[in-house]
Amino acid sequence: MVDESSRFTSDRRGRGDATWSDEGDWDAGVCENVAVAGGGLSPHFAEGDVQYTVFDDFDDGVFDTSIWRKVIVSGGSVSERNNQIELRGGGRGDNRPYLRTADEVQDGQNGNPCSLDAMIEFAGDRQQIVIALFWDGTAVGKYATAENSIEVHYSQDAQEWRIQMREGTEFRREVQVPFNFGSGARQVEIDFNGDFSSFTIDLVVDGSSVLSHSDSFSPTAPCPFVGFAPREFSGGINIDSIGFDR
Repeated sequence: MVDESSRFTSDRRGRGDATWSDEGDWDAGVCENVAVAGGGLSPHFAEGDVQYTVFDDFDDGVFDTSIWRKVIVSGGSVSERNNQIELRGGGRGDNRPYLRTADEVQDGQNGNPCSLDAMIEFAGDRQQIVIALFWDGTAVGKYATAENSIEVHYSQDAQEWRIQMREGTEFRREVQVPFNFGSGARQVEIDFNGDFSSFTIDLVVDGSSVLSHSDSFSPTAPCPFVGFAPREFSGGINIDSIGFDR
């Protein structure tokens, strides 16, 4: 496609604002806002001023292994159905299902800026979710999520958001903010700015700022992955869509 690059724009249109409807639009020279993901072209997902280069709305019922991996500890399941990803823990204990990014989209292991946007809902009571912005990929059951990770964690029991970090054998819970998640899906946006030596995490839920935290991180292993996991109780979480860029 010589001299066609200008037709692939980055004008921050959302997925619902895509302008191509069929191949005739290409022939007519209509510009489109697209990303390269999973070996093909797809419309960018945008929210506010943030542009996401990887997006999955889980609406085709096919688990995309070019973007995601399933990691199961002892029990539980990760499945794509009903236009969402369903993570089910399978009961209290070591059972822990993880959804993590594939090797092909692991850039960012040294802590460069990261933006993440997900639509999340809980499937039952007493649920918890861990969102690991940077994760070494180790899968640990029950209370621990990983050996090295920077995590944004919500607990229905405590009704609070937390920022926590795992650096080998060291665990740090840095900030806890009261929050009632309620029922139904909520849009969770997380921005990581800086690098491991000095960074700020901003958490926004349904367009409202929930917390901002600055810190540093000293992992004992590279942390290239993004990951999602419920905690140890039965039930689980549903994720309607995920977009991220780093």
